[in-house]
Amino acid sequence: LGQGSNVLVSDAGVRGVVIKVGKGVDRVRFAGAQVAVQAGHGLPRLAQAAARRGLAGLEFAAGIPASVGGAVVMNAGAHGHAMSEVVERVRVVTPRGEEVLAAAELGYAYRTSVLQHRPAVVLEADLRLVPAPAAEVQRRMDAWLAGQTNRAEGVSSRGRGAFHAPGARRQDEYADDASQPSQARAQPVDAPRRRVKPCLGLWSCYTICPRRPNAVCTGT
Repeated sequence: LGQGSNVLVSDAGVRGVVIKVGKGVDRVRFAGAQVAVQAGHGLPRLAQAAARRGLAGLEFAAGIPASVGGAVVMNAGAHGHAMSEVVERVRVVTPRGEEVLAAAELGYAYRTSVLQHRPAVVLEADLRLVPAPAAEVQRRMDAWLAGQTNRAEGVSSRGRGAFHAPGARRQDEYADDASQPSQARAQPVDAPRRRVKPCLGLWSCYTICPRRPNAVCTGT
């Protein structure tokens, strides 16, 4: 589990062990246009750091609430760009031990990779960015962030009346995204999402596993 930004855990709980990748697994190393970053590093923080160093390629990621590991697994993207454009290789741990997978082995497609279908945990990713004037990279990132915020505000105002779940609150950044305090349950949170999504034409920022009630649908 990364930052859990698109995860809704079943009310039945989880039968097994959940590995939370975060602090302690979040180091990053810049070497020219090459970036080696551990899975627990925040994706927006990495995008900002790259922009300050005059490295283009991650501007799209500045508004994605994800860890690097989760973003690599689901090929996170925005503004017509995705992680598949910058990932060179990924180090993972599997039941057989550590493996290094090149980008061509990851089976990247829209919001998916082979890592979603095999028992593997991302440890680190090597990214290849492009040198560019830092001011230019920052301007592009700021413009995309502003556009994303304006779009979210518009969607939020349209979806505000449709969302109500006892004990949970909708986050304004995403009209179909909800933070879930300890007293909330999964089913009431998921029910309004199913009503809101067809009306607004949006994919959910989280999901539930109705066919596997003891499972967690992981993402970023």
